[in-house]
Amino acid sequence: MKMPKSASKLLSVILFVLLLASLLVSYINYQNYNIILQNLVTNANYIVTPTNKGSYQVFSRADFSIIPSATTNSANTSLNTAIALGGTIEIRAGNYTGAQLIVPGNATIVAESGVTGIKYESIANGAKIDEPAFNAAFGAYDSGSFTIATNANNTATDAKFYLAFKSDNSIYWFTTDASTVFQSVLNDSTQGDIHIKPGIYDVSKTIDFPVDDKSLIGAGKEATLLYYNAPLGVMFNITRTPGSDTAIYIENLAVRGDYGGTGILLQHAAGVHLENVIIDRFRTGVNIKGNCYVDKFISCTIGGTDTNNANNLEFDEMDGYIPSTIEIDVTDIGYNSVYGIIGTVNALWFHNSYIESTLSSAIFSTAITNSVFESSTITGSTNGNAPLVSLLNGQNNTFSNNYFYTANVAAFALGSAHNHINDNNIIIDGAHGTGVLMFTGATYNIITGNTISTPEAYFAPISQQPTNTPDYNIVKNNDFSQSGKYLMGNLNVGGHTQISGNLGFVTENTILNIANTTETTFVFNHGLADKPTSVQCSFDLAVGYTWTWSSTTNQVMVTITPNTNVTLPATYHILSAYVQFTP
Repeated sequence: MKMPKSASKLLSVILFVLLLASLLVSYINYQNYNIILQNLVTNANYIVTPTNKGSYQVFSRADFSIIPSATTNSANTSLNTAIALGGTIEIRAGNYTGAQLIVPGNATIVAESGVTGIKYESIANGAKIDEPAFNAAFGAYDSGSFTIATNANNTATDAKFYLAFKSDNSIYWFTTDASTVFQSVLNDSTQGDIHIKPGIYDVSKTIDFPVDDKSLIGAGKEATLLYYNAPLGVMFNITRTPGSDTAIYIENLAVRGDYGGTGILLQHAAGVHLENVIIDRFRTGVNIKGNCYVDKFISCTIGGTDTNNANNLEFDEMDGYIPSTIEIDVTDIGYNSVYGIIGTVNALWFHNSYIESTLSSAIFSTAITNSVFESSTITGSTNGNAPLVSLLNGQNNTFSNNYFYTANVAAFALGSAHNHINDNNIIIDGAHGTGVLMFTGATYNIITGNTISTPEAYFAPISQQPTNTPDYNIVKNNDFSQSGKYLMGNLNVGGHTQISGNLGFVTENTILNIANTTETTFVFNHGLADKPTSVQCSFDLAVGYTWTWSSTTNQVMVTITPNTNVTLPATYHILSAYVQFTP
């Protein structure tokens, strides 16, 4: 049947209207796509944008189509669906509250500054994120082979997380265990600096340094804190075979323990360099064992804040090797501890630094040899029976231009040989004490140019431990004027110790032109530290007399006995009297 002409015309009109409507919809969609694609990241694969109807649309950049499965009323569903597709996902400004992102390693997220409400549940290795909440919490790569970060706030995660950035800003090990992040980057064969952003990093396991030429650099020792929350064990372990040069640097951070364990352990590890590092609240701050050499500590603090701390810097022989050629400069050691420095070490250079021990000796030598302590402050403790520096073993050490302050029994307990103690200021500020207490074995030591102050007039600047036999020492040109007058005990066992030229402790004197006190006697002050052990006189008398002398702690009396038929003049003189006290 033939369609009426009017009906055909109507149908044509309807089809034309439908075509116009389709074209209009296409144009509107095209305009929408243009709006969506404005300012699009060049390589974005997918775009996520909120609508004014409360939904979230996901567009494909490839054909400008909406992805139905990803377009929902849930920010969490839409975002995670889009991210799971991989590639680069651009997130347009809007509120995405409730989104907990699970980011695969092949995804790159780029979000506009107006994006809010996004949090992260997991991030796989290799992912890249540039999104406001994430950036506020973790920042981005700074420098070095890796940058380690932790949450600066809780805007991006519901828990505390740690991660590392690679140099391409990709994420490496997003985890709640800081130990895993540190160990992973240290295990990586890539050499170079590892930078740590400000924050507190909770470390639960030992961190090993298996790769040489690594640097662990924080944002400052007051800004980056690694807290070792295990009660025992070692926080940083740097162990090698003898003769290994590690070239490992640890700088600008703090490591803190839980009043136990060891902060840093070096075993046969040479070339380790610590600078601007705080190490505290460990039972042993740093333990250096075996064939460690050319290790340096510069501008560090090694100590504790609790009396449970035992040794802050400990040196130990291991496998027949002794730590050697260790440099410590501008470093504080030993506050609130038993021992500041203890152990066996050769060629330690301690310069412009500070040691304090509140419970025992600041320096306790098991066998410290060929070492130099200079231009430093050494102080402590409240234990009156412990010397500030115990040198009963070891030899060939130099203590020069230091300041010693203690309330202990002695600044030095000296029982070893060939040590130089010179140009120091030594103050004993307690109920009793002596500057240097000598023991058997104290031989061939030189003590010169020091100022020694003791608390009472009868406490000596230098003394000998009873029944001990020091000998062959030189005590010369010191200032003992603020100390007791007497050297306690016999410092000259065997007669080989030289004691001379000490201010406030005169051992020899010459008095000229002394007139007779009576017809047959001379009485004069000798000015010595104690009763003279020898007196030599010359007189303006002719032959025909003999003389004898006697003394007290202050005076000498010389008695003249003329020969028979010899008459003494009314006035005559001792031309020169040389008096000597040998302690």
